[in-house]
Amino acid sequence: MANKESPLAGRSTYTNFPVDEYVSACIISYQVASLPPSKFSKSQQPVPSVRFLLAGRVKNAEGELVVVRKWTSWMSISYNEKAKLSLVFNGIPNLEELITDDGEGGKLWETPFKIMLEASRDGKYSNITRIKIGDDKSVLDITYTGKSKLPDGTETFAPYKKVSAYGKLVYLELAVNKEEDGVKSYRGEDLIENPNEEENA
Repeated sequence: MANKESPLAGRSTYTNFPVDEYVSACIISYQVASLPPSKFSKSQQPVPSVRFLLAGRVKNAEGELVVVRKWTSWMSISYNEKAKLSLVFNGIPNLEELITDDGEGGKLWETPFKIMLEASRDGKYSNITRIKIGDDKSVLDITYTGKSKLPDGTETFAPYKKVSAYGKLVYLELAVNKEEDGVKSYRGEDLIENPNEEENA
């Protein structure tokens, strides 16, 4: 019989996307920031970069379908065929046209995808390594639900002004969410201060 007093009891379990198989998903948000160049870069200029939040439905331990979300890693905004953005969005024709069609009802939000995750070498993490066009339109009803708290306790969909990128906090330049009542953009004064920024640094 399980010991309910055990410190191991009551631990929350999280459902994640499976690895090494394609799963239906859609994009529900993206964020843009200028990140420091890599150590291999010829220039020291910040690099405009983007990451996408994808969501789909996966069965949890009880066999119920639950919504699961996962950010891509940060990628420089480049549509060169050898750029990471083009390699992750695998074989998608007219990629720039799809990604930049991000207004209300745009292709970015109305296109079903299939995503592939791979585990890190140590098995602790997983990363989205491939995104291709899918056919399961049932995922398109999923919207962005993440909220931040303002100092007065009210909640907003606006993200914090600084986000983590490669272990450092960087200023967010733009965030666009597919929310229940439409596509919303946040930048500048729309973004909010993180009250726990020192803890997250």
